[in-house]
Amino acid sequence: MDNLDLIRLPDLHEIKQALFSIDSIKTPGPNGFGAGFFKQYWNIVGHDFSNSIVDFFRNGNILKEISHTFITLIPEIDNPSQMNHDHPISICSTIYKTISKILVNRMRPLLGKTQALKFINPKRNACCRVVECHPQRVAFQVSAFNSSGSI
Repeated sequence: MDNLDLIRLPDLHEIKQALFSIDSIKTPGPNGFGAGFFKQYWNIVGHDFSNSIVDFFRNGNILKEISHTFITLIPEIDNPSQMNHDHPISICSTIYKTISKILVNRMRPLLGKTQALKFINPKRNACCRVVECHPQRVAFQVSAFNSSGSI
């Protein structure tokens, strides 16, 4: 597998498989439509949903309305006073999550087991997995949420 395999156009089966692997009831995107909506109405929206993902792989661009991600902190205790008292989550669109899933699924075989464990944590969602593969872009996130709670 090489770079061409990573950037090839996904087919309908790969897109549907990625979408249907996303938990239906977890955080809906900024537009309020979570994976459950797209799964339930796949026969109506599947064609347009798939075309938007294929368009990303064809052109390398994604609408900013789709790529917007909200990052928020969820308190794990009452009256949090340190960073480790909060749990950061990101809310991104289902199209963005599906693109991320496709990319992660394609990258997984390329990484050795050690690298896969280091960069692709199966306990995190697809968006986080892809972001972690580009540490130079998210260095602030890695240092901002260390275990001591300091920034």
